[in-house]
Amino acid sequence: MRFNIFAGTRRVVLVIGVISILGFVYWAIENSPPTVYTTFTVDSPGAKPTWANWGFPHDLDIKGMDVRKDIRTKTGKDVTLYLFFPERKADDGRMFIPLRSEGGRWWGNEAYSEPVETYTKQVADSFTFSAAQERAMDKQSSHLRWKNIREAAGFLVGWLVFLGIGTAVVGWIVRGFFGIPSGMDFKPENVKPEPVVEEA
Repeated sequence: MRFNIFAGTRRVVLVIGVISILGFVYWAIENSPPTVYTTFTVDSPGAKPTWANWGFPHDLDIKGMDVRKDIRTKTGKDVTLYLFFPERKADDGRMFIPLRSEGGRWWGNEAYSEPVETYTKQVADSFTFSAAQERAMDKQSSHLRWKNIREAAGFLVGWLVFLGIGTAVVGWIVRGFFGIPSGMDFKPENVKPEPVVEEA
């Protein structure tokens, strides 16, 4: 029995394709739902934290400090929340995080100082999502999940197409070197034609 390298290669490529598809399915299950990253700003002491963006505090492009808090919604969605506290500018030019207001003036301290860290931690510890915010977090989680699946599926399809085309091209080159016709795995045997006898 002759060794059929082309049939063997097709089986190997098929196995790689199946493993790729199973890996994608496993990834889609294990990474669902994804973690939602969002930032809320706290403009002043006592102010209600307001939603700023889907992302991180540095995307706001303003100075201040942030506190991270990991929250799980009632439906089981994971949210990494950043509470961002913008800095204010004092009359003498110094920047500070406001801690309280008195007589129409703000009182505060520098970012990451002990009083400010105590204050920001208290705000983070007491923060909870409203019902509307919970729904927004769940909706964003679903949006991110399907976005990630679409992107991964596009990559998978591209990989499978590349695998198929690459296999076909290599097979075409190898057949060309060995004189094997397209669509065949072996070079045809040289068969001597039978003599043609014409009747008188």
